[in-house]
Amino acid sequence: MQLTDLSPLDYPRQRWFWLVALAALAAAVYLGLLERINDTSHIGMSGLFLLGACSLIWDDRRKLTLETDLPSTLLGGGLVLLTLIYSNYLLGLDSNHFSSEVATKEFFICRVSPFISLGGVALLASGFQNLRQFWRPLAIVAAMGIPSVFFINLSDISPITARFSHFLMLYGGIEAVLRDNIYIYLSLGPNTQGAVKVYEACSGIEAMNYLFSLSLMCLIMFPLKSRKLMIATPIIALIMGFVINSFRVVLMAILTALQNTTAFDYWHDGRGSLTFGMAAVLALGGFYMAIMEWDRYQYKKAKAKSSEFSAAPPSSTSFQPLSEDYLLPPDLDLSTQDLELPGTLDFAPDRPQS
Repeated sequence: MQLTDLSPLDYPRQRWFWLVALAALAAAVYLGLLERINDTSHIGMSGLFLLGACSLIWDDRRKLTLETDLPSTLLGGGLVLLTLIYSNYLLGLDSNHFSSEVATKEFFICRVSPFISLGGVALLASGFQNLRQFWRPLAIVAAMGIPSVFFINLSDISPITARFSHFLMLYGGIEAVLRDNIYIYLSLGPNTQGAVKVYEACSGIEAMNYLFSLSLMCLIMFPLKSRKLMIATPIIALIMGFVINSFRVVLMAILTALQNTTAFDYWHDGRGSLTFGMAAVLALGGFYMAIMEWDRYQYKKAKAKSSEFSAAPPSSTSFQPLSEDYLLPPDLDLSTQDLELPGTLDFAPDRPQS
């Protein structure tokens, strides 16, 4: 797609202008739906993912082929129209239909709607024959919401979170007792005692989902050379989300024991709760930057070793000198006049000839 020097008045005559406008409309409707259901944390993550997808398209804007056919146009337009109509229906529902703790039909449609609508825009832009050129932006949009649909169907990990948080308290020197695998009783002194219950919403599954999705976006936008690192990155992201949320549970338990209701509400439901999400994102970003440098260093090292091997003479690479244990005796005669053909060798003792 070649962008020439056009005046703003000529933009509506360009096909790409209406495709961009349609994609922006679909994204705006989705973000408005998240605002309607008060899903504040997912709004920020969705904006980050959409910006990542837009940056990939912008980088490849001069290489895109905008050619489609009638079936792709009908299917793509139908997907976009269907998503917009159903999103309008979802806007009229109560926020309880979109709870991240229960797998409802509305929650599923809300999370997968960006992928469906923007996939329809991609079909309108390039058709099936050139849809591959949008695979990275579409993969980022899919990673934005689809993993949460699978995480919400996982079993409750609240007992695991409570046990690990209890371990952190004991390791930090705090007297704590775990009961029924979800209740943590702690004491900080004679008059500072309290208890917390680790609900499913506080188990850390949401933080794990966000970091897992963010790690997928990092791998798509900045791929690694090592396959082992590519497999390990999402797993480490899950562990980081779980551990950071466990520290949050410890803080909630300490504030409960201190009877500080204002601070508890701030860190549990207020803006302070978003601080842990920001810390988790920064931690994952720093970790990924570190492994990117390590992966680049290992790749350059392996490439230099490979070029050094190919540039070396065959005698120095294919044949190595034997050690002293494999040296032949100096008095051994290897002349060919005493050798016999295979099958005629006689290993019997010498006998006098008749």
